[in-house]
Amino acid sequence: MNKKAAKNIILAQMASDGGKWCRLQFDVPQCLKAEALKAFRAGYSAKDELLERACLIVARHHDPDIRFFVTEDKQGVAKFIIYFDIKIDGKRWQASFHSFGVKRWSKWTKSTVLSRGNWDHKHSRETCIELCKFF
Repeated sequence: MNKKAAKNIILAQMASDGGKWCRLQFDVPQCLKAEALKAFRAGYSAKDELLERACLIVARHHDPDIRFFVTEDKQGVAKFIIYFDIKIDGKRWQASFHSFGVKRWSKWTKSTVLSRGNWDHKHSRETCIELCKFF
């Protein structure tokens, strides 16, 4: 698994939690603590950049364990939803993030292929806890 992509997904989750004013929901490995705290404090202002970094890494390296796709939010909660399908030890996990009106995602809706799976209705935080085990 590409650790740089995984790191950016974890940091995006931390930024998302910070943007919601959640307390820190999970502990990250020592090697990520400083960046995770910075992302948490930056909140939503850092989330989209971290997500796009993860997408660019996955797209560039064609990691077989991480796939992503971007869709417009049909339910109208946000403008876009960015999904990551992640395989960890043969088990499928998913992380998904809402993005509110950031135009950078339009290009990805045309270039990404929808997942073969569906939203798993679990929380992305659980996936990020599993991803932390790679560090």
